[in-house]
Amino acid sequence: MKKKPRAGKASVDKATTELFRMSRKKALGRAEAERRPFEERKILSVVTGGSGRLGRYLVKALLERGEQVRVLQHAGRKADFPEGVEAVQGDLLDRASLESAVDGADYVYHLAAIVDPGAPYDRLLDVNYHGTRNLLEACRSRAYHMQRFVFISSISVYGKDLAEIPADEETAENPTDNYGRSKLLAEQAVGQYAEKVPYVILRPGVIYAPGFDEAYLPVLKALEHGKMRIVGSGDNSIPFIHASDVVRAMLLASRAEKAVGDKYVIAPAERKTQKQVFEIACRCLGVRPPGAHISAWLAKLNLKFARLAGAISGSRPKITEEYIDILASNRVFRTDKAKEDLGFEPKVALEDGIREMVDYYRSKGGA
Repeated sequence: MKKKPRAGKASVDKATTELFRMSRKKALGRAEAERRPFEERKILSVVTGGSGRLGRYLVKALLERGEQVRVLQHAGRKADFPEGVEAVQGDLLDRASLESAVDGADYVYHLAAIVDPGAPYDRLLDVNYHGTRNLLEACRSRAYHMQRFVFISSISVYGKDLAEIPADEETAENPTDNYGRSKLLAEQAVGQYAEKVPYVILRPGVIYAPGFDEAYLPVLKALEHGKMRIVGSGDNSIPFIHASDVVRAMLLASRAEKAVGDKYVIAPAERKTQKQVFEIACRCLGVRPPGAHISAWLAKLNLKFARLAGAISGSRPKITEEYIDILASNRVFRTDKAKEDLGFEPKVALEDGIREMVDYYRSKGGA
């Protein structure tokens, strides 16, 4: 004989069931919110190196797209960012700070690096290689909405003497300086996270734009005052690419499905020789282009003497051996892959970009 249920138990069970149903509905609602496509909420893009020359162009472009922007700001350094940018203090060698920086990120653009080929190799490895590994590990554990990790490498991984001309993504890497070696190691570290972090690697050419003062303003000054010489024959091609075009390539690579797990050369479609570059710059400056030539090795020797003299007078030359190598090297690249997979083509013609640089040079006090 079955026992009769106690009075009120049915009503208690009903209330409990309803409470459980409501609780489950809330939980499902939260889960659905987590699964909601990232396009329906404010996209969070994290930028390392956001206060750098290229980083400032990227941060501006991301803000213009209406994205939430967070930058990793090196502890102890001050930088002014546009309104709406969230700055998180940290260091590429501090995993905990990196986890805070990438927490909940949709996109991570890794630009931060030591770009000085003359820096100690251990320091280059620490920041450019180990720092990249630390950031990838932080993304793996804390970037819950990760859509793409965009790593900015460099054509320096090919070295100054290309294995083939024109070179492309399949050309053998052969870095000729420690910066290029550290970048190639960093690329390999990125590739090791293929199953954990959806990445894309970009290898930009020689970047220029207003704000890149150290590399270009001394050359413009030397050209204007008739003190610049053509390094070597001057018939070598230099792959100059405007910063705004590099930024556009980054944004395209962050969304292109075919780009995941791949690498791309970001270089100009037009080929200009060193002599042609000087001629354009001098035309914009209103002066005659240089006619005298000097070999790369003699230019570097003169630079050493200038440094010795500068150590006494307190006026050190601003042109470096790296700039001489860039001017003297013949580097040509195919960009078919970036065009096909990313839809990327440079928009800034070199002549327009050089004119912009000359205007900037004038604004900075160029005579």
